[in-house]
Amino acid sequence: MLSRIAAVLKLPVAYFYADSDDLADLIKAYKGLNNEQKNILFLFYILLFIRKNVGRAEHIALTVYHRSSSFIRS
Repeated sequence: MLSRIAAVLKLPVAYFYADSDDLADLIKAYKGLNNEQKNILFLFYILLFIRKNVGRAEHIALTVYHRSSSFIRS
């Protein structure tokens, strides 16, 4: 039922499960991004993650590698 409401309102289902208005707005905004913008946002997130978790370099490197591989193909 919720998926039908989401479709009518042109919102992702996750929007209705957000536990704050800010998160709901972020989910709604993300849906409107094109693939290039989503990839840029993801890479920005990775940079923030690196800054916060410097000791987890191997995980970060693998994540960036896998994401950039799909970015290059798109």
